[in-house]
Amino acid sequence: MRSDTVTRPTAAMRSAMAAAEVGDDVFGEDPTVNELQRTVAAMLEKEQALFVPSGCMSNQLGLKAHTEMGDEVIMEQDAHMFNYETAAPSVMSAVQVKTIPGINGVFRAEELPPHIRPAQYYMPRTRVICIENTHNRAGGTVFPIDEIKKISEFCRKNGIMFHLDGARLWNASVATGIPVHEWAQYFDSVSVCFSKGLGAPVGSALCGTKEFITRAHKWRKVFGGGMRQAGILAAGALYAVQNNIPRLAEDHEKAKYLAEALAGIPSIRVDLANVQTNIILVDVERTGKTPQEFIALAKEKGLLISGGTFTKFRIVTHMDVSMEQVHRAATIVADRLCGAVANPIIRNAQEKRQLAEIKSWLETRGYRHLAIGEGTKFQTMPPGTFSFRLNVQVKLEGGVQSVNIPVDAVVMPKNAEAGDFPLMFEAKSAGDFTNTNKRRKEEAVKMAQLRSTYGDKVRFNLFLCGYFDSGYLGYEAAEGIDWVWEHRIDDLALFGL
Repeated sequence: MRSDTVTRPTAAMRSAMAAAEVGDDVFGEDPTVNELQRTVAAMLEKEQALFVPSGCMSNQLGLKAHTEMGDEVIMEQDAHMFNYETAAPSVMSAVQVKTIPGINGVFRAEELPPHIRPAQYYMPRTRVICIENTHNRAGGTVFPIDEIKKISEFCRKNGIMFHLDGARLWNASVATGIPVHEWAQYFDSVSVCFSKGLGAPVGSALCGTKEFITRAHKWRKVFGGGMRQAGILAAGALYAVQNNIPRLAEDHEKAKYLAEALAGIPSIRVDLANVQTNIILVDVERTGKTPQEFIALAKEKGLLISGGTFTKFRIVTHMDVSMEQVHRAATIVADRLCGAVANPIIRNAQEKRQLAEIKSWLETRGYRHLAIGEGTKFQTMPPGTFSFRLNVQVKLEGGVQSVNIPVDAVVMPKNAEAGDFPLMFEAKSAGDFTNTNKRRKEEAVKMAQLRSTYGDKVRFNLFLCGYFDSGYLGYEAAEGIDWVWEHRIDDLALFGL
């Protein structure tokens, strides 16, 4: 989940690529490349499109075709073109970049005038303004189309070219319901990518006027982007735009689900309002760990994530990530967090935090907390009440002696009837530095004692924070023990609460 660039071609896409009709694209004779270029140009309602190997090349060809040596290009300070394309504007086009601050990747038209250079011989000419939609470093946020329209009008009045880094324009379109051509109409040039969420192995396209693409075509050769039998690659991209755009909504839903789960984990922050497409930024500043430390810890459990900013790591959903893997990602992050905040000396600190989560959830739903000393007894709790660290009497093997065993949380459902048993929960954290094999055996013994004393009506469950593997959970399930994850605390409702 480091990026949506890791997507792999589906079997159907591979078949289309294998069957692609090819020619020499440097001579303009590859029929599949030509079909792709016509298709994308029509989708964006631009005169022409040019197939190129990468989004970086597409963006840089756009700048090269728009500018002359010594010009200036304006973009937002967190733009991909400024941060992650290895200073290409200065290397390939001999232009300088002027960055301006934005909020979630967005700047406004009224902020631009002070940044436009006056026509002085000793100053660079402001030639291009670039925006990014969706915005990678802001977490997949969508640039508002109304603001784009205003910036476009500003550019036209001032003789400035307007370029869109639309690597994930498809995501912006699906998220808003606004067709790609409605976004594209405001720009002189648009770059779109096929190898991210759409799942093609390679390729982007640069779109614009015929004259503009003619210039870009020449520079593509100079940049080393001319390919021969490129139809094999173009076929994958063509399949992607014809079949895989609507399903981006699934990626957005997965991201929303995962973000909501992560937002419930203590000590980290997720701005749910900014989870608009398929990228989630997770702020770990309050944990005392850096994003790189979290990335390394997550990798130990098989979750690959990437750096986002100085205090955030990034998780990206895409077509190769299943809902089951989304669930596992949430538990792994929780596990690594538990390992970060659990105190190896004061072991009950983590348990207190988990019980506080249960208390808050129950009280918001009208449950009443029975404090110790209220005469609380296991079998006589009133409906709609709960208690913590309640001693429950059980019989030992042979049924002669009895002992009290502590249960972390006991809840009597609101709809309980006479003779019903309350629900019991044990708070467990994967990061509390205890032996998991020993713990699961202790839980199994506790369950056996409860059933031996009270029969099969007993409902004993685990409240889990962190990653517990299938072996651990399978062992518990075999003993009749169910569980609910802390990061999915609303699942308590499935227990009748």
